Amino acid sequence: MGDCLPTTTSPPTGLFERYTEAKQAHVFDHWSTLTSAQRQQLVDQLDSIDVEKLEGYFRSATGCGSGSVSGSVSGSGQKDDGDDEKREEIRVSSSTSTSSTKSILQPFSGKVHKIGKHKNNNKNNNNSDDHDHDSDSDYDSNLYEIGMKAIRANQTAALLLAGGQGTRLGFDGPKGMYDIGLPSKSTLFALIAKRILKLTRLAASMKSASDSDGSIAGAGDGRKVNVTCSGAGSDAGTGTGCTGTCSIPLYIMTSPMNHHTTKTYFEQNNYFSLPPNDVIFFSQGVLPCLSPSGKILMQNPYTINMAPDGNGGIYPAMEKNGILTDLKERGVGHVHAFAIDNALVKPCDPHFVGYCIEENADCGNKVLWKVDAHEKVGVIAEKITVGDGAVADADAGSGDSKIKGKGKPCVVEYSELSQEMAERKASSSSTSTSTISSESSSGKLAFGAANICNHYYSLPFLQEVVIPSYTNGNLYHVAHKKIPVWDAATSKTITPSSNNGIKLESFIFDVFPLSTSMAILEVERKHEFAPVKNAPGKDSTDSPDTARNMISAMAKEWIVTSGGTLTLNNASAKKEEKSSSCCCEVDPLTSYAGEGLEKYN
Repeated sequence: MGDCLPTTTSPPTGLFERYTEAKQAHVFDHWSTLTSAQRQQLVDQLDSIDVEKLEGYFRSATGCGSGSVSGSVSGSGQKDDGDDEKREEIRVSSSTSTSSTKSILQPFSGKVHKIGKHKNNNKNNNNSDDHDHDSDSDYDSNLYEIGMKAIRANQTAALLLAGGQGTRLGFDGPKGMYDIGLPSKSTLFALIAKRILKLTRLAASMKSASDSDGSIAGAGDGRKVNVTCSGAGSDAGTGTGCTGTCSIPLYIMTSPMNHHTTKTYFEQNNYFSLPPNDVIFFSQGVLPCLSPSGKILMQNPYTINMAPDGNGGIYPAMEKNGILTDLKERGVGHVHAFAIDNALVKPCDPHFVGYCIEENADCGNKVLWKVDAHEKVGVIAEKITVGDGAVADADAGSGDSKIKGKGKPCVVEYSELSQEMAERKASSSSTSTSTISSESSSGKLAFGAANICNHYYSLPFLQEVVIPSYTNGNLYHVAHKKIPVWDAATSKTITPSSNNGIKLESFIFDVFPLSTSMAILEVERKHEFAPVKNAPGKDSTDSPDTARNMISAMAKEWIVTSGGTLTLNNASAKKEEKSSSCCCEVDPLTSYAGEGLEKYN
C-alpha cells in the first residue's frame, strides 16, 4: 500500500552516491520516514537534476569560483511571481573590478541602422517621410529582400518566450491566451501565429530576379542553400492559393505551470492554421533553490524547492529538448526570439533578419530609442575590461572614459547608469565607428538604445558559443529570495520573513557579451512595441488598452497610406473615435506590415 512505510530503508545506491559526491546527501535525511509513494516522488525529482553541475553553477554565480562572463551581480528587489518580465531585479553590474582589472561602460560602438519610418514596401508610394534618404530606402528594400530570401529558403524560425502567466492582467492562465480587446478577439498567441502564417504566404507569393542563382548566404557562415519555395499564381493580398513550401517553424517555450494548457489551447484552435509539425512546445528549465552556502533547500522531506531558471534558461532548454538539433535538421540558420507580451511584434521580420544576414551577425537586437533620459528600460551598451589589453584615458569610475579597444555588447539596466550617463548626448565624433544616420548620431541619447527582448541568433552561435558557456555554468546569476523550507523541529514548512536562500537564473541577453558580430536595428516604437504587462484601466500604462490603441492607430495609418479613407457611419461612432476608444484593426492574415491594402480602396 502506498501509505505504508516500506521495509527497506536504503535509497537507490547510484543516486545516493551522486548526491553524496556533490555534497548534497542531506536530501535523504528523512528517507526512513517516507512512504513508498513519497520516496518515489523524491527519487524522480532527484533523477531530473544534474546535481554534478550544481556546485559549478553556484560558484560561478556567487563569485566563489571562476567569474561569469557577464560580470558581477547586484540586486535588491524581491518580486517574483513567475513572470519572466518581472525578473529584472538582478542586474549585471556596470563596474566590476579585481586587483588588476576594471570594467567600464561605454555606448555601443558598432553599427546601428535605423529602419525608415514606413515599411510597407509599396514602391509606388511617394510619401517623402518614408525614408530619410533615397539611399536609405534602397538599402531597406535590399534588407527586406535578403530576409525574404531566407524565409523562402526555409532558413528562418521564430522562438517565442511564453512562460509567463496573466496574473498581473487579472487573467488566470498563460499570458498568450489573453484577449486584448481587438474586434477580431485575437489573443496574443493568435496575433503571432497569424503573422507567421501571413509571412509564409507572402514569401511564397514573391518572385524575385535575385533568386535566379537559387542560393543565398545562410547562418552567418557564408554557406549556400537552395531556394525551394515558389508561389506562382498565389495571391499576396489574401495569402490564398500559395503553392510553395515556405515554412517558419514556431518554437514556444512554456513554463512547467502552463505547458499543458498552452499546448491544449493550440490544439483546440487548430494551431491557427499553421502546420502542426511546425509548432513545437518545450518547457523552461528549473533549478534547485539553494542556501547561501550552496545546499539544496527542501520544501518538505520528499520535495526539493525548485524555481524557473530565468528567461535565459531558454538556451539550455533548447539543448535539452532537442530544439537545436531540430533546427539543424530543418536547415534553419536564422532564429528570431521575442517575448509574448509585445502585441506589435513582427515574427521573423524580413528587415531584421535581412539586416543581420547582411551584416554577417552572429547575434542581433532590435531597439527603440528612449523617449527620455530616465525612461525605466535597459539599454544596449559595451563593457570594456581595463587592464586586459585595453587602456583607459580617464577615470574608470566616471563612465566617461575613452577606451582604446572595442568592448563587449551587453544590456545595462536603467538603475546601473549614473545621471550623467543617462543624460549624455551622442555626438558625430563619438559615434565615428558607427553608421548611425546623421539624425541618430547627434543630439540623441548616447545610452538610448532601449532593449525590448527582440533578438536574432545564427544557429552556429547558439550551438558553438552559447551552449558551451551554459554547460560551464558561466551565465547564471543569484537572486536572493524568501524560500519556504522544511523545519524538522516543528515538522512544518515555514515561510521566512526575510531572505533565506537563492535562486539561480539567467537572462536572455546574458549571451550578448559572447557575440563577436552584434547587429543593432533601430525601429519605431509605434510600429514595433506595444507591451502588455499591466491590468487594463484608464490610467494604466503598458496595458491591453494601450496596446489595442497602438494596433488601431497603426491600422489607420496603413489604410490612409495605401490610399484608403476612414469613415464613421454615425454620431456615436464619431464620438467614440474622438475619445480614442474606436478601434480599427487590419487582421494579420490580410496584411503583415501594411502591404497589399491598395486593393481595398
